[in-house]
Amino acid sequence: MKNKIFHLFESNGLVVDDSNKEIILYGLTKIFDALLIWIYTIACAGLMGDFLVGILFEAGYIPL
Repeated sequence: MKNKIFHLFESNGLVVDDSNKEIILYGLTKIFDALLIWIYTIACAGLMGDFLVGILFEAGYIPL
Protein backbone atom coordinates (compact mmCIF):
# COMPACT_ATOMS: atom_id res chain seq x y z
CA MET A 1 0.00 0.00 0.00
CA LYS A 2 2.74 2.45 0.91
CA ASN A 3 4.53 1.56 -2.34
CA LYS A 4 1.41 2.46 -4.33
CA ILE A 5 1.19 5.81 -2.55
CA PHE A 6 4.91 6.36 -3.10
CA HIS A 7 4.55 5.68 -6.82
CA LEU A 8 1.65 8.13 -6.90
CA PHE A 9 3.90 10.75 -5.31
CA GLU A 10 6.65 9.87 -7.75
CA SER A 11 4.39 10.20 -10.78
CA ASN A 12 3.26 13.64 -9.58
CA GLY A 13 6.87 14.82 -9.30
CA LEU A 14 7.02 15.03 -5.51
CA VAL A 15 10.08 12.77 -5.25
CA VAL A 16 13.11 14.79 -6.28
CA ASP A 17 16.12 12.60 -5.39
CA ASP A 18 17.17 9.52 -3.42
CA SER A 19 17.39 11.30 -0.06
CA ASN A 20 13.86 12.61 -0.55
CA LYS A 21 12.77 9.06 -1.46
CA GLU A 22 14.07 7.68 1.85
CA ILE A 23 12.37 10.41 3.85
CA ILE A 24 9.02 9.86 2.12
CA LEU A 25 9.18 6.07 2.56
CA TYR A 26 10.05 6.49 6.24
CA GLY A 27 7.14 8.88 6.76
CA LEU A 28 4.71 6.54 4.99
CA THR A 29 5.94 3.63 7.11
CA LYS A 30 5.38 5.59 10.33
CA ILE A 31 1.89 6.64 9.23
CA PHE A 32 0.87 3.08 8.37
CA ASP A 33 2.33 1.76 11.62
CA ALA A 34 0.31 4.31 13.60
CA LEU A 35 -2.86 3.42 11.69
CA LEU A 36 -2.35 -0.29 12.31
CA ILE A 37 -1.88 0.33 16.04
CA TRP A 38 -5.13 2.32 16.17
CA ILE A 39 -7.02 -0.36 14.22
CA TYR A 40 -5.67 -3.11 16.46
CA THR A 41 -6.54 -1.18 19.63
CA ILE A 42 -10.09 -0.47 18.43
CA ALA A 43 -10.56 -4.10 17.41
CA CYS A 44 -9.37 -5.35 20.80
CA ALA A 45 -11.53 -2.81 22.60
CA GLY A 46 -14.51 -3.92 20.51
CA LEU A 47 -13.90 -7.56 21.37
CA MET A 48 -13.75 -6.63 25.05
CA GLY A 49 -16.94 -4.63 24.71
CA ASP A 50 -15.82 -1.06 25.41
CA PHE A 51 -14.62 1.21 22.61
CA LEU A 52 -14.30 4.28 24.83
CA VAL A 53 -11.80 2.64 27.15
CA GLY A 54 -9.72 1.47 24.20
CA ILE A 55 -9.62 4.93 22.66
CA LEU A 56 -8.78 6.54 26.01
CA PHE A 57 -6.02 3.99 26.57
CA GLU A 58 -4.50 4.67 23.16
CA ALA A 59 -4.79 8.43 23.62
CA GLY A 60 -3.01 8.14 26.97
CA TYR A 61 -0.38 5.77 25.63
CA ILE A 62 0.63 7.88 22.60
CA PRO A 63 2.66 10.46 24.60
CA LEU A 64 4.70 7.68 26.15
